[in-house]
Amino acid sequence: MGDMVLLGRLHPLLVHFPIGLVILAALAEAVATVAGDCRWRTVAVANVRAGAASGVLAAIAGWRLALAPGIESSALLESHRWLGAIARLAPP
Repeated sequence: MGDMVLLGRLHPLLVHFPIGLVILAALAEAVATVAGDCRWRTVAVANVRAGAASGVLAAIAGWRLALAPGIESSALLESHRWLGAIARLAPP
């Protein structure tokens, strides 16, 4: 159980990592477009895929954090949980 609480406590850190990866993907895509070098497109795709995978981990960590002892449920917490889940499941 202690490992799951630790995973939950890492949620704030884990949620920003996929965002950084997607920003890097956008920059790589821009370079690919401007330079006409398809290798940058490969970098962009790899970053988007890694961002999606780590986004799943961030979502799991957030749900674990919400269930951790000492965390009180509130309307704000519930809306944050479900908005995050909906955003994660929304098609691109």
